[in-house]
Amino acid sequence: MARSLEYLDRATELAPDTLRYLDIAAHANSVVGNDEKAIELWTARLERGPPYGESHFNLAHTYQPRMGKSGRALHHWEKARQLLPHSPDVVLFAARFLAGMGRKSEAIDWLQGFLQRHPTHDRYQEARDATTRLADSANSPGTRSP
Repeated sequence: MARSLEYLDRATELAPDTLRYLDIAAHANSVVGNDEKAIELWTARLERGPPYGESHFNLAHTYQPRMGKSGRALHHWEKARQLLPHSPDVVLFAARFLAGMGRKSEAIDWLQGFLQRHPTHDRYQEARDATTRLADSANSPGTRSP
């Protein structure tokens, strides 16, 4: 893997505006735990190209829980949601994140929005179950989030 990262670093040096290289290199660094480098590359991807929801999603997922930076994570979850409003991954992961921060009503809102927009989606039941668990736990503190 180290050799692959060297090649990816070289590719991003030779073609710094090739957004796909930045994205691939960021993913590779994230997989091996080089979170700071992954963040640097995803941020560069966002600075050099049009808004890209996947980069925001990946940044949010890296900032929290891996790095414990909730404020930055929330910013990127919101951007990912704006850019990928129909993505079940964005909604479900963000709902977990919000619930974990004690923002259960916001998490429920995200999930209910998804349920209303996608009544036939294959992850509908998963979102519905998460909504039910959150609503139940809102009345009994200490219950696990979705």
